[in-house]
Amino acid sequence: LQIDRPNDLLVRAIEGCTFDQMRRREDEFGWHNVRWPPEKHFVRRGKIGSYRSEIPIGLLRVFEDESKECLEALGYATAYENSVNEG
Repeated sequence: LQIDRPNDLLVRAIEGCTFDQMRRREDEFGWHNVRWPPEKHFVRRGKIGSYRSEIPIGLLRVFEDESKECLEALGYATAYENSVNEG
């Protein structure tokens, strides 16, 4: 894209995307989505791969079927493929 941005702006953007900062913002401002239960955190645990124990495999397969091309373009392996390779 060749877009120049000041380093301090990039550093603030990166620091604002840490798990702690995202959870703090969710606690402070809420997660305003009528389809998300207000008693549950959307920003969950901040642990790599934790979704494997949180999302039913059927739902995960639907998500991956719909987003596989995008996930692969961004360098992500699908969870289903990981679980097959690890099993």
